[in-house]
Amino acid sequence: MNYLCLFERGKVHNIPEGFDSIDISPWRFNRRLSLLRKPLVSVINSDNPDNPTIYWGFRQLLSSRIYLFDQCMTNRLRVVEKGEVQKALGKLTQINGKNLVQHVLEQLENDQLIIDSEVLINTKSELKADKDIGDVDVLVIDQSSKTIYSLECKSMAPSRNIKEMVEEVNKLFGSDSKKGWIDKHIGRDEWLKNNLDQLGTKYKLDLSMYAVKSFFVTQEDMLTPYLKTRKLKLPFVSLPNIKEKGLTTFN
Repeated sequence: MNYLCLFERGKVHNIPEGFDSIDISPWRFNRRLSLLRKPLVSVINSDNPDNPTIYWGFRQLLSSRIYLFDQCMTNRLRVVEKGEVQKALGKLTQINGKNLVQHVLEQLENDQLIIDSEVLINTKSELKADKDIGDVDVLVIDQSSKTIYSLECKSMAPSRNIKEMVEEVNKLFGSDSKKGWIDKHIGRDEWLKNNLDQLGTKYKLDLSMYAVKSFFVTQEDMLTPYLKTRKLKLPFVSLPNIKEKGLTTFN
């Protein structure tokens, strides 16, 4: 009940313990103290202070349930940093990422293609690099066109406001102190182009004359590819594009 209730807090600018200024600002998005997040309203009962009156509505509870489910599945739920809920949300994000990879694999499945997933490139893997540069989520070798497709799959929720737009751009492009997801995949793209011999040994093929094409695959269309002020180093495609066009999406 405490988690789902809004309680009287005196003056509107009072910040309850465990919350911050974002949570009491009605113009802010994704507040923890909102009727969507807390659909029950507890009002002090002057006749019996230990038995407050709870105001609620069935439709509001239903809306809140849908909202909380969406917040959890898109990893938008604001919670205490490094707490148990955040750990659980992290696991959900990993599951969503794996599901996206699986969907891509299913859409591209073809007896004429060599398809692999989670192809590691580090100091100890079969594909050896001088440092750990991660893994290729989906690797496709098309012998008919002599093309290798390196796909980085990210199950990202589309931005809904300016703050989320900024966060999306920061994740993809990074900052002065941290590499973004795009640059990390560019690193794998460059490694593949410079180490076709290792890749050929792994898959028992002569790949010396093959071209490498790298792409960023998302669950839905994102804002970033449409920003005129940001030039993308590799193309973006969405899962619906792949479902519609298959491998020709990348041509």
